[in-house]
Amino acid sequence: MKTMQKKRLTTKVFSVVLSLLMMLTVIPLVPFTSTADAAYANEYYHIAGTKYIKDIAMVYYKSSSEGQAAIKNAVGHDAGTGYALLKDLTAGTGGDYYVYVGWTWTTNPAEAVRGFRIDHNGSMPAYWQQSGVYWYPVNTGSHAWVPQLHGDGCVDLNRGAGGDDLKLYITKDPAFGDPVTFLDRAGSTGERDSLLNSGYKGVYTFQNNSNLVDINKGAGGDDLFFLYKTSPATKVNTAALRSAYTNSASYDGVTGYTPATAAELSAARNAAKTIMDAFDNNQGYASYTQANIDAATSRINNALNNLETYLYLNATENGGDQNQTITLKVGKNTQVNVDLSKYTATKTGANFAGWSKSSLATTGTTGTVSVGFNETYYALFGVELTANFHYLLADGSIKHEEQKTYAMNTATAASLPLPTLKDVTIDGKTYTALGWREDTQAADKTVNKTGIYTIYANNPTVDVYAVYSTPITFTQDVNKGEPAVEPQTATQYINVNTEITKSSHEFTVTADTPTRAGGNFIGWADSETSEQAMYTSGYKFTLTEDLTIYAVYELAVVEVSFVDGNGKVISTQTISTGESATAPTEIPEKAFDEEAHYVFTGWDKDFSAVMTDLVVTAEFEKIAHTIEESITKEPTCTETGKKDRYCTACDYIVADIDIDALGHNKSFDPGTPATCTTDGSTDYITCLRCLEVLQEREVLPALGHDYILDTAKPATCSVGGYEIWVCRNNNNHKETRNETMPTGEHIEKAVKGYEATCLENGLTEGTECEQCGAVLVPQNIILADGHDLIIDKYVAPTCVDTGLTEGAHCEDCDYTVPQEVIPALGHDWADFTAEAATCTKPGFTAGSKCRFCHEVRDSIEIPALNHSWEIIEHPADCTTDGYTEYICAYNDAHNYTVAGEKASGHTGGTATCSEQAVCDICKEPYGKTTDHNYEAVVFEATCTKGGYTEYTCTDCGDSYKGDETAVVDHTYDEGKVTVEATCDTEGEKTFTCLYCDDFYTEIIPAKGHNVDNWVVNGTEAEGDCADCGEHITADPEDVGLELPECERCGMVHRYNSGIFKYKGIYCSIVYFFRQIVNFFKGNA
Repeated sequence: MKTMQKKRLTTKVFSVVLSLLMMLTVIPLVPFTSTADAAYANEYYHIAGTKYIKDIAMVYYKSSSEGQAAIKNAVGHDAGTGYALLKDLTAGTGGDYYVYVGWTWTTNPAEAVRGFRIDHNGSMPAYWQQSGVYWYPVNTGSHAWVPQLHGDGCVDLNRGAGGDDLKLYITKDPAFGDPVTFLDRAGSTGERDSLLNSGYKGVYTFQNNSNLVDINKGAGGDDLFFLYKTSPATKVNTAALRSAYTNSASYDGVTGYTPATAAELSAARNAAKTIMDAFDNNQGYASYTQANIDAATSRINNALNNLETYLYLNATENGGDQNQTITLKVGKNTQVNVDLSKYTATKTGANFAGWSKSSLATTGTTGTVSVGFNETYYALFGVELTANFHYLLADGSIKHEEQKTYAMNTATAASLPLPTLKDVTIDGKTYTALGWREDTQAADKTVNKTGIYTIYANNPTVDVYAVYSTPITFTQDVNKGEPAVEPQTATQYINVNTEITKSSHEFTVTADTPTRAGGNFIGWADSETSEQAMYTSGYKFTLTEDLTIYAVYELAVVEVSFVDGNGKVISTQTISTGESATAPTEIPEKAFDEEAHYVFTGWDKDFSAVMTDLVVTAEFEKIAHTIEESITKEPTCTETGKKDRYCTACDYIVADIDIDALGHNKSFDPGTPATCTTDGSTDYITCLRCLEVLQEREVLPALGHDYILDTAKPATCSVGGYEIWVCRNNNNHKETRNETMPTGEHIEKAVKGYEATCLENGLTEGTECEQCGAVLVPQNIILADGHDLIIDKYVAPTCVDTGLTEGAHCEDCDYTVPQEVIPALGHDWADFTAEAATCTKPGFTAGSKCRFCHEVRDSIEIPALNHSWEIIEHPADCTTDGYTEYICAYNDAHNYTVAGEKASGHTGGTATCSEQAVCDICKEPYGKTTDHNYEAVVFEATCTKGGYTEYTCTDCGDSYKGDETAVVDHTYDEGKVTVEATCDTEGEKTFTCLYCDDFYTEIIPAKGHNVDNWVVNGTEAEGDCADCGEHITADPEDVGLELPECERCGMVHRYNSGIFKYKGIYCSIVYFFRQIVNFFKGNA
């Protein structure tokens, strides 16, 4: 039956199989390629190592064993590995041939078959195209018995079995689906459905995409279905990675990044490219998860953002101590802001003045700057130079103006503008601005008035003082005399510092002797009203201000004073001008002193023909004492003695000296000390010299015991306590006291624990009794807690030095995770041109320099030319500091000066009170004159002349008068009657000054008549003056008399003298006529 079936099917199966089967044709025959730079629309992650079907081969043999062998040993299709074998595809048909399908494996999804289709009774085109997917037939060669790489026909799956024409097509287009991992056949519909349910896919026809074709279709036999299995993949996306890769391209390989960050960017991009190529070269499949892709993306972005460059801070170019290389994170920027205030540089003797791109700059920055790749900033150094200018403002006040600058880098000096000086008028006097000086000397300028002031680094702080000039005038006013004296003038210099310093000028009083009516010229004084001369011809003034002195005149008498050696005036004589004074009879004395006694030898001035007031001073010979000593009181044990030092020539006691008391010469008879139980005694002390008993022997009572606590043993938990007391007076005397019983209580003492280590246990702290050692609190075990790791940082490799991977070490022990060595990066050379040498800086020939580490190769250093100095010595003199000037023949900017010896100052010579010292070296006068050594003679004020003190220099004879006092009042005598008063004329009394000829008079009233015998004569009183004999009449009332009553009328009449005495004239006449009338009447 099997044979008949085969015959029935032979023609069809054979035709099918001949048309389609024997395909040693595999995937390499199918023109599937991919473009490395192109990304697939969809990308998938597959597990590395997954095996996919790569090449398909079909064979048909009449012998089953031959067919299987052919498939297994197919040449050219991964030879050595052979093909996997699928069972006979014509099983059960009874055909003439056995048709087998085989395949090879690949782990590359780009090489994998993606699906199968069957051309069912079709025309078997060279390819099928459906929905954009291309399908290619599985071909075989013309020799049926030999598998072929390149076939010219398509094997019929029913070859030799009859039935339908079934041609197998495959595709490797990723757009169709996942890569195929396995092929199988189902021998029945049930087996087919089971495989489909387990994830297998069926093979459809091009003609009907829903038709699972029976590959024995039309040939009878078993129901055979061709099925395959794919490997599902996880969809991933490399778009972000590709974008990062593209965006970072312009940064990769750019010169200027640090080697480590540049290498990291390159490595990150290379890693990214490996991933992208894996997807692009494998039809969108690669063994990279989305996490891998994202990590690679982050690595590029991080590497890009972490790109670093170097900022070179060069300090040594300008003589600084140390260069710095700063690593800056620039990322994707070409510039980065750097706060230079964080960096400084040092240079001995100079201040750091900031940073600049130019090493020759004079101003730098310490602020924020924008820097590019591998830029170099040079440290600028400056010696801060300060000039303090002192000058006058228009109102005469002092202006102190501070100006600062720097002597930058290698400069030894800097310039400052001089402030503007203007003439100044103060108190009506004009001061002409001349210029400047660098000292406070009031002298002519040494620095010009305007322009630039040069300040040197070796003298960084200077004071510059403005200099002005003005006339100074010395005037001798003749004080209404004649002829006038021409004023003397000089140019005075004004130096402005913390105050105004004025130059002093010497003026000499001329020999002019003006005359004035009524007086004799006697000299000059400060006041025009002065009566005493203070200065004479030849007197020298040292002036800093204008001065006027006035001629002094006196009356035509002079006063001569004789002064002894003690400054006492012993005689004053007033004589006429031109007369001679008389030496006093009293011999002048001078007080002895400790060195000498003095013998009068004469007078210091001639006092004959004296023309002006004169002070004559006694002169003495100084005779040194001849000294001897004499004890006046012997010392004793307790009392001091005395001795005199005296001159044997003059008996002057130079010193009265104490002689120290001798002190007792003690003799000791020792006593015995008292003990606790026995008495003792004191020492008996006497003086061997004076025999005085200095200390009597006394009994010392026994001390008795004086116990103190020596040892205290407190009771413990197990042992009783006690005290031992010892006598202070004798430590051999002891007592035991205060014995106690054991306490039975423990005293805790800590027992130290120790910490656990990483691998070893520790112990907690416990306690025990410190007395008996009993354990009170037991110690517990502390378990080891393992290592506490600290990361050892990644060390970037350099051009020549290897780096290190990240490692770790335990913070607590010596456990480590070792770091691995990263190979050195190698140099990145850049050429540079030659540079000529200068005085201070070497040059070099052309060569190359590593952009990363700045190592230089192929360049020869040209030594610095060194300065060619012209050296000019400026030695110091008395007033000017010395210095050495160095002038460079190549570059004036390198010139500098070095301070030398300081000005020595004037030396030698001896100043006097009238002349400055003359320097032994430069022969110039210098310094100040010494003060005059004036001796003072006091002239008390009199009633005619003011008092004064005459100061006479004992060295040069210069003298002046001062301390003037006003004229005192006259001291008059009691007066002398110069005109006697009479009875009727006034007299005169004259009062004369006891010290001069001044006098004044007083009127002595007339005495009046001295009448002591007044009588009333009529109406008048009359009498004779007892003094002059003149007969005097007066009104009685004026002389104390009363007029008598009229005898006639009883009244008092005014005129009752003569015959009418005591009778009034009127009454007498009336009486007379009454008597006549009475007579005629006959009345008596």
